[in-house]
Amino acid sequence: MKPPRPSSGALSASTMVYVLTVLSFMVLVSTLYVNTRLNVSKRLQKIVSSYIGDGSKSGVLTFILSNNRTTKSEQDLNQTEVGSDQHTTRRPIVLTTISHGTTSRPSECKSCFEHNFEFILNNGDVCKAGSSSIKVIVLISTIHQNTEKRRAIRETWMSPYKENNGSVRYVFLLGMTKDESRQVALETESATYRDIIQEDFVDSYNNLTLKTMMAFRWASTYCQKAEFIMKTDDDMFINVNGLLHALDSHKDILQRSVGGFCVVSANVIRDSGSKWYVSMRMYPQRTFPGYCSGTGYVTSMAVTQKVFQISPNIPFFHLEDVYVGLCINKLGFGYTRIAGFHANFIPISCSYKRADMVTIHQVNPDLMKKAWDLKC
Repeated sequence: MKPPRPSSGALSASTMVYVLTVLSFMVLVSTLYVNTRLNVSKRLQKIVSSYIGDGSKSGVLTFILSNNRTTKSEQDLNQTEVGSDQHTTRRPIVLTTISHGTTSRPSECKSCFEHNFEFILNNGDVCKAGSSSIKVIVLISTIHQNTEKRRAIRETWMSPYKENNGSVRYVFLLGMTKDESRQVALETESATYRDIIQEDFVDSYNNLTLKTMMAFRWASTYCQKAEFIMKTDDDMFINVNGLLHALDSHKDILQRSVGGFCVVSANVIRDSGSKWYVSMRMYPQRTFPGYCSGTGYVTSMAVTQKVFQISPNIPFFHLEDVYVGLCINKLGFGYTRIAGFHANFIPISCSYKRADMVTIHQVNPDLMKKAWDLKC
């Protein structure tokens, strides 16, 4: 009896060998590629750790300092794997490394920290809409997954201004994420509310300085007619009436200072287990010259523009409120302590609506709605 003929869908032995050979080759190439990238990552981790500490505690920094550019392989390390949509495809982040012979972060430099990132989402018409003058543009730091926090802000303390056409305007600030689904959701949210600003740096805690410089750049370029800016976070409750009162009361001094919950000097934290740890190489001095808490601070548009203009010559520092303070110090400006700016949580009460209350920290969406709905 003759053996049955193979069906037309079966592969011949030679074809199977060819397919397996190709697959094996592809696996080998992929393995070598991944190993190469991991080795680059370890080198960068070593550079970052020497200046800031163990990057594993809060994620590897993607921007350090100096006049020397890294190699292309190091730039490629930071490409975010996103879809092919033109809004999410991004160029490599330009890393910088420590100059040869440098033993610690210098207090100033020449064009060593240029903010050369590109906007992915830029709702540049926020300050063009409406005919009213703009008293303040509120710049709110957030991250992709904090959708509920952004919704709560729109529905509570920013609700009277959510159309972005009155004397108070606002935008949310973000960097890039590797999570494509979150990026797509953000783009949908941006198309709906037109209040998202995003650049193509990696969004992380250690990159908050990049986010703040993005905010100052955007405000200086697209919202120049605003008298003041406020930088705050998405876990803050802002009493806008109190904010407007504070701006009116300090309008002159804010032309040469930044105001909020400020200190004129602060000790540097050397505890490597602290969230705010600073190594000797990153900042060799024992004290910071002064800063205002990043939970919420205000200044004039004139100061905002000058801070952004000088920032390329002030080496990167990963604590964003301290970095702004270093720029303010270099400009010869000051820090103004303004009553009502709180960097801590305050129990929900009618005090949230008093004219002498401006900011409260660590307010989640439920508490935000509860505070907003208070009948006082």
